[in-house]
Amino acid sequence: MGWTGLRRVPGAMTDAEFFAREFGLEIKASTTKRGVFYGVVEMEAAKDERLVPDESGKVRTAIIVLMKRGNRDGYNFRYKEMSEFMGPCETGCPAKLLNMLSPLTVTEGSCDWAAEWRRKCRVAAA
Repeated sequence: MGWTGLRRVPGAMTDAEFFAREFGLEIKASTTKRGVFYGVVEMEAAKDERLVPDESGKVRTAIIVLMKRGNRDGYNFRYKEMSEFMGPCETGCPAKLLNMLSPLTVTEGSCDWAAEWRRKCRVAAA
């Protein structure tokens, strides 16, 4: 998937508020570090069987969004979103957010990218 470009009013809302509205997601916690947004998203377990649901039937997964600010072709904001299951290279997600994520299922192969991303983030956070 490519980059999305648009005009975003600076300071009108936080990155978490913006992406919650843009993607229609419930973002439980987030941080932005060095041009990368890390968010913990909560959803019904039926929407992602790669995660172990909690007692309320919900799962929490990570979204990672690369961001670029600056004017180009009339757009002052660009972003590229991905999930932890897409094998992102950015490993600055803090342990506080990683600890909120639902455990991964052990289905061979389906969680490899996410497990490796989580491991790399924990190493970077240590």
